[in-house]
Amino acid sequence: DNDDNDDVRGSVLKKLEGDDRNDGHQSLQTRLEAEPQDSIFIPSYFSRSFLPANVRDIRSMTEQEQRLAVTIPHFIIVGVQKCGTSALYFSLCEHPNITCSAYVKEPFFLSVPSSTKYLQSYSSAAMAKMRQTYHLYYANTCFNLTMLNSQSITMEASTAYFESDTALSIISSHLFNGNTMKFIVIVREPTTRAYSHYQHDMRMHGPKPGQPLDIKNKFHGTKYRSFPSAVAEELAILKMCRGMDELRGRHSMEEKESFEYESYYTCVTTNAEAFKDRHGRALPGYLFKGLYYGTLQRWIKQFPNRVHVLLYDNFRDDPVSELNKIQHFLRLPHFDYNTVLEKLVLEYQQGSRYDYVGGPEIREICQEFAVHNELLAHSLQIDIPWNRKLKENSYVIPLS
Repeated sequence: DNDDNDDVRGSVLKKLEGDDRNDGHQSLQTRLEAEPQDSIFIPSYFSRSFLPANVRDIRSMTEQEQRLAVTIPHFIIVGVQKCGTSALYFSLCEHPNITCSAYVKEPFFLSVPSSTKYLQSYSSAAMAKMRQTYHLYYANTCFNLTMLNSQSITMEASTAYFESDTALSIISSHLFNGNTMKFIVIVREPTTRAYSHYQHDMRMHGPKPGQPLDIKNKFHGTKYRSFPSAVAEELAILKMCRGMDELRGRHSMEEKESFEYESYYTCVTTNAEAFKDRHGRALPGYLFKGLYYGTLQRWIKQFPNRVHVLLYDNFRDDPVSELNKIQHFLRLPHFDYNTVLEKLVLEYQQGSRYDYVGGPEIREICQEFAVHNELLAHSLQIDIPWNRKLKENSYVIPLS
């Protein structure tokens, strides 16, 4: 069993560290060997109160499970919500060297806000054991360790992580394999994403035919009877933070890149929090979640060369090509996804089908994202077709 477990660790390190071994960080192998691997000792100062309520006990974990647990997951789909993450997750599960051992696709374990504050409150001397204990709780709660073997890697796909400062901090500072883990982000035309998010909420929480309206349910009110009405408050905040066409008026890419995006996003966040304080309810984030550029830069800066970005459009139209790119990114043995293409298309690529909506209100929303889309395309050095529709007299969603 010990030999099998060493094979797991060696396989993982060989596949995912690669050139990262020389990035100035202590290797995962060295850190694992430095940590005690005997029976689990949980520090007396470690409190489970800051962990998710469904946390699984770690005291019965075997030595082999401990050693394996701190090497997973090997990669995470961190977002974005309503951009095809479920389709991408289950498509990747078809790869024979990817074992989808997560109990649920989106455990959201790493985005509990209290976790960061708690972990950061301890000295560096206590931190090593705190980190090991935290990682064991995470792995044992979210993954079926018995499913893994030396030839496979595993993942999870919590879309809340993309916008979570907590997740970014915990992954980079408190997980044992934080300096080798890789990340995948799938993004979608922002207004289409927002409309899909709105439709999802109405399908889950909106009024049902033949049932009385619930005055306590915000989705039963007049505010959510139309998409433009549902996003009006967020659109107003985006316009205010942009301010007097300051951003849109910059013509060259150099001028656009010099825009103070940290101040812009702080403005958006501050006003969203102020709205929540005034009205006692949070905005749903239909439009805010489409501001990919600034958030993505934080992930790329924190994890250089370990973030792979793909477009929902490309994945929908040619899933095999996009999955092949991900295979290469993860340094996996090649798998011919054409052999399961029919399953990908029929089962995972159908998605929800909505009526087409358009008109000046939709165009106005799309226009607000135009410069953000330009900057995203420029920073990633890829072609993003989202702004092309703006050159036409009308704009409809979903995109054809």
